[in-house]
Amino acid sequence: MQCLDHYVKVNGSQIRYWDEGQGDIPLILVHGFAACIEYWQYNISALSQHHRVIAVDLLGFGKSDKPAINYSVRDFTQFLKAFLETLQIHEVVLIGHSIGGSISLAFALDYPETVKKLVLIAPPAFTQKVPLAYRLLCVPYMDKILPLVRWPELVMLLFRRAAYRRERLSKALSQAIHEYNRSPESMAVLMHLMQTNSDWHGLREEVFLAIKNRLKTLTIPVLLMWGKRDSIIPVSCAEVGQQLIPQMELCLFEDCGHLVQIEMADEFNDRVEQFLN
Repeated sequence: MQCLDHYVKVNGSQIRYWDEGQGDIPLILVHGFAACIEYWQYNISALSQHHRVIAVDLLGFGKSDKPAINYSVRDFTQFLKAFLETLQIHEVVLIGHSIGGSISLAFALDYPETVKKLVLIAPPAFTQKVPLAYRLLCVPYMDKILPLVRWPELVMLLFRRAAYRRERLSKALSQAIHEYNRSPESMAVLMHLMQTNSDWHGLREEVFLAIKNRLKTLTIPVLLMWGKRDSIIPVSCAEVGQQLIPQMELCLFEDCGHLVQIEMADEFNDRVEQFLN
């Protein structure tokens, strides 16, 4: 499905989003690390048959502006709130992938009156462990080292490694990831994001506990989706998540990596539709 780019000013920053379909409570799609709205290219057509679907390039990503801020989880939840207010949206279903799942979860905890249902795809919210490749961005002076290497190619390597079914990674998506992560500004965003929320040992304790310690207050329906072949965040974290959020439904995908909505798009779309209905 070819979606039309829309742009809106949010707190002075230009933000790109897609807006398809109709419905009373929109589905807000929140992408993950070094990603963009193109990550949802296999999902919007199906989901917009019965719902209004909005996919947003988070502040600092894709074609959205990249201001010099810390990119903390709190920065993202406040941005998301301002984005929804700008579009005059008061109730949503959040669907978040990877760190977008952690942002969506934190948003649901911060603004419980806004989120009616929550879909999480392999979020790094139930463990403090962070893969080595990402922790390297927290090494001192890495901002001086990275310009000496082929940064866009490094991002592409992480992107391909995230998938188990790599044949599902379209040329258009690969080109978008390469294009949106090639600038020094994009590199700075990713480094600030990692260094603000993590250190060499993993997710910072204050970031981890800010979510974990409030999970018992979460009362809305939650669907957690995970690929059994996830090499970025192991599927064992899903069991931890289910213990922390007892009412959460768990859906595991065989022969699938970290990019569930891409690798198993049809199954993903069907399962989300079942959950929403």
